[in-house]
Amino acid sequence: MLAAKKVNETASHILKCMLDECSTSYEPNGLSMVKISTLINPEIPLLVEGSSNSKLCDYLSSMTLDDAHFLDRVDEMGGGMYKINYELASRSLKLNIIESLIQEKWGILGCRIWKILQTKNKLDEKQVAKIGMISQKDGRECLYKMMNEGFCFLQVKRTYDI
Repeated sequence: MLAAKKVNETASHILKCMLDECSTSYEPNGLSMVKISTLINPEIPLLVEGSSNSKLCDYLSSMTLDDAHFLDRVDEMGGGMYKINYELASRSLKLNIIESLIQEKWGILGCRIWKILQTKNKLDEKQVAKIGMISQKDGRECLYKMMNEGFCFLQVKRTYDI
């Protein structure tokens, strides 16, 4: 699961428990921390550093702050109400699948270029090579392969010469 890759196995277990609960009963306001604590296996250690007395509270807080945005904190009652952010989670899953496909086709170089283009958006091949610390020739070849497969696009810069 993507949560195991982004955070760790315990995060994956917590999200799986939340998904299982949401699939069996409709919870429009999310799940309380108390409810989540009853769902998770008590034998699984919660390995997180935090300031509160509850490790689960620290875990859920760290999962809401993660860049994958699997969880949203929606309320303070019951130790905090947490909801799975399906839209951002599905976007993260899609990007992870695309990244895996790119790594399979073009290796670590293609994956590096893909991540650069995801974070910086529009760049020319010289900028990609410089940021990715790769040779211009290798960067250009990989970019053109990715462009031919439809993973990135060429944008023509318009100049108005008079």
